[in-house]
Amino acid sequence: MTGKNPANHGLFDFVRINPHTGKSDLVFSNDCHSPTIWNYLNEAGKKVILVNIPMTYPPMDVDGIVIAGFPVPENVNFVFPPEMYEYIKKLDYVTDWMKMTPQKKNIFTSKVKIMKQVEKIRLSVFTELLSNHAWDVAMVVISGTDHVSHREWQKGDRRSVENYYEYIDSILYEFAGKPLFRNCAFVVISDHGFTATHSMFYLNEWLAKEGYLSFKKAVNKNYDTLIDSLHQKRTTIRTAKILAKIGLTRNSLVYFAKKSGLIKMEKFLPQSFIDIFPSQNIVPLWEDTLAYMKSVASKGININLRGREEHGIVPVEQYDLLRSELIEKLRTLNRDEKIFEIIEKREDVYNGLFINEAPDIILWPSNGYNIRHGTGKKHYLEKISDARHEIDGMAIFKGDYIKQNYTYNLNIEDVMPTLLHYLGLACPKDVDGKVAIDLFEVNDKPALNQIKFREPLILQNEGTSFERDDDSIIFQLKELGYL
Repeated sequence: MTGKNPANHGLFDFVRINPHTGKSDLVFSNDCHSPTIWNYLNEAGKKVILVNIPMTYPPMDVDGIVIAGFPVPENVNFVFPPEMYEYIKKLDYVTDWMKMTPQKKNIFTSKVKIMKQVEKIRLSVFTELLSNHAWDVAMVVISGTDHVSHREWQKGDRRSVENYYEYIDSILYEFAGKPLFRNCAFVVISDHGFTATHSMFYLNEWLAKEGYLSFKKAVNKNYDTLIDSLHQKRTTIRTAKILAKIGLTRNSLVYFAKKSGLIKMEKFLPQSFIDIFPSQNIVPLWEDTLAYMKSVASKGININLRGREEHGIVPVEQYDLLRSELIEKLRTLNRDEKIFEIIEKREDVYNGLFINEAPDIILWPSNGYNIRHGTGKKHYLEKISDARHEIDGMAIFKGDYIKQNYTYNLNIEDVMPTLLHYLGLACPKDVDGKVAIDLFEVNDKPALNQIKFREPLILQNEGTSFERDDDSIIFQLKELGYL
């Protein structure tokens, strides 16, 4: 929505190294260092309605309505304007399906069914807003297609994923046919795809084996604190601690279930039973750690740099040498078995003002492989079924002056300037994306035939205060395998 690569807006991951404290910190909407398409639309006098767009908490101050999207903390106002919060709650809106699983009525309801219920409610609320409030451009994100892939495809249950897509296709078909949208253009976009994998590379395990990282295994306290608060029973947390001591963690059980094929049975277990089992983390011993993987979503390596990281030990003058050494070792490993598609310094992948917020080494797995940090296993490469994001997504455009049955290779940065152009607005000069001019038919509409440019807006929303509940967000991210 910025038209820029991450190094020009600053969002690489759900977590970052806070430049003021050196600590690992969660990322929120006001960590985005660039204006978005919504800012440009508002400046042009166009009203917007935005529902469930990821990384929009705290909700932005816009001319229109925003219901913030994943991840959203517990028990906070996630709506702009804030006075609409109670109205949205009365419509039974929930920001994430995971918040419905602890409810008694859902104890034996499958996670996929709950996701479908949430999606239906979300589209109902979206329609309600569009029917009763002024708008020029509206956007809703269907997050279940991603979440069901994380939950089910990682267990080898591709059929559940296909069923979910068929369900979404049917409700979108019904949705698009409403009289409300008779004269509207439609754009359907995914920011990534999904793919099955057969092998797992545990990056922190490899770093430990090579002598770059020292760690201890520990229970994730954020996870257990949140589970305790959800159940409000002391027995839950006591049981979790006992299970952790004897090695019965969620991590070990998922590993065993995948290896044995029993993972498909998980869908029949109540979430309240699953939540009894604690989650395990690798906790780096910072005084002996030179490099580490910050999160699963990062797919990269951070150098534990002195002066940048809270417990940094690597001198600045050794930074380049250590990066080159790690890259060479990974490339040597890659010659025997192509685990990685990308092994590069960050400046060879990204370019922009905020490149220092990227991992120091950028990795991307080859087809059939996935990268996770690991939980203290003996081996850093294992044959185990899983699924992960794929870089390629899709985009469908439908409307006046848009070519039919035309295929175009669109970059994700192209979406924002292309939409601005389609709406007859000038494109900011500082975006990385380009207007996909070939999408449009030859016509007598001058605004579509000539691309106009403008000076970029100056961002106004950085530094605003908001309610936080980091434990609940960490739980959501961990449930989907991002942390």
